[in-house]
Amino acid sequence: MDLDLRNYLENSINNNNYQYSINEIKKYFSNNSNIKITYKKINQKSELIILVKFKRKTKYNPYRIDIIFYIEIDKHFPETQPYVKCLTNFTNPTLFDCRNLLSSIIFHVWSSSSTLVEIINKIPDFLTIVAENNNNKILVYYGDYQLQKIFSINDFMANFKISK
Repeated sequence: MDLDLRNYLENSINNNNYQYSINEIKKYFSNNSNIKITYKKINQKSELIILVKFKRKTKYNPYRIDIIFYIEIDKHFPETQPYVKCLTNFTNPTLFDCRNLLSSIIFHVWSSSSTLVEIINKIPDFLTIVAENNNNKILVYYGDYQLQKIFSINDFMANFKISK
């Protein structure tokens, strides 16, 4: 564990929740070379950011590019759901538009008993479903668009063809 993360966890109000979640992730995924997980604290509003990279052309990722998901956990986790978005533009219509993909990944309503390991484990199944529906407008309905989240209007508009 890097020094910045260790210092953050030691000083965090919800230290036990974060420490348990991170230890669980490390235990479950430590021997998996096809998934790379990075932890970051970026500001006071976001308690913790987890970047999950699925390496290309593996059983976890059917695409020819590495796909990165971003999981943001706030200070009320696990009572509040994480925010999960895709940081890779690999589909048409795109999923790279800052919508929260959590509900489409886990296929149920978030509860405080849900875990980060569960989310990360279900992303490969989500990628398989997405691959089966690539170039299908149904992808526009995956996830939830978020108010007050920064996103690219060009990425959003790429989902819609404008008729003349």
